Amino acid sequence: MTRTSWANKEQHDWLESHKAQFIEVNQRKAAAKDFFPDVVKDFCEKWPVSPVTPEEVKKAGSEETAMKKKRDKYDKVLSHHS
Repeated sequence: MTRTSWANKEQHDWLESHKAQFIEVNQRKAAAKDFFPDVVKDFCEKWPVSPVTPEEVKKAGSEETAMKKKRDKYDKVLSHHS
C-alpha cells in the first residue's frame, strides 16, 4: 500500500527537477548547507501556505488558530523532507 503524497503533481515535478543537484551535493555531504535552504525557500515562494477555509476556522475556533495550525503542519512537512 502506498502512502498519499504531501506534494501535488506540479510540486512533485518541480522537486524531481532538483534531484540531480541534490545527488551531487549529497555526495559531498553538503546537502544541508548547499541544497536544502535554497530549495525550501524557493518551494515556499512558489507554493506559500494556502488561506484557511471556513471549515478549518470553525474546527480551530478562530482564524488565527487555524492559520497557525496550517503553518505548523506546512513547516513540519517541509522540515521533515529537508
